[in-house]
Amino acid sequence: MKADWDLLRLPLTTMISAVIVSIILLIVSVSYNYSQQTVVSTLENELAAAKLRYEDARRDKALYRQYVESYFEYSKKGVIGDEQRLNWIEEIQEINKRLKLPSLKYEISPQTVSDIPGLNLPDNISVRSSTMRLSAGLLHEGDALFILETLRKEAGGFYALQQCRMDSKLPESRLDYRPSASYVDMDCKLDWYTITVES
Repeated sequence: MKADWDLLRLPLTTMISAVIVSIILLIVSVSYNYSQQTVVSTLENELAAAKLRYEDARRDKALYRQYVESYFEYSKKGVIGDEQRLNWIEEIQEINKRLKLPSLKYEISPQTVSDIPGLNLPDNISVRSSTMRLSAGLLHEGDALFILETLRKEAGGFYALQQCRMDSKLPESRLDYRPSASYVDMDCKLDWYTITVES
């Protein structure tokens, strides 16, 4: 029996050592595989995050391009930046020369900060407005439309018509045309808006 044990000792020891080594190798390979999967998962997450950042950057670049063009366009038109009072006055005088109006008067109030309900702007952006009272003696009502449309297109800036009243000075039964006469009195109030951006 002892002789059998002596014969079996080496193969058994070898087999047990092989099993232990196999178990150790299995544990090491499972652990390595798990750590590699964690690395792969982390890299996949980083790749997905990088793709999202890239898409966000592309979208932001497109938005920037779209809005910066609009910003410069509105700046050129006088909506963003300093008030264009001189342009308004010059355009009113130019309209008066073209139409040869019997009378044309304007008054512009000082500029104030406008509180527009529902408009939530950052602290560095404000909307300001100046009220213009425009009164004129017109040949007919079409002159009023011409004045308001010309101001909208040519004067620089943006206005909202608050009110406009026109009174005819001729009785309906009489027609007495004189080119320099005033047949309609116009009295309008316009609010000119300007957006200021502080850096």
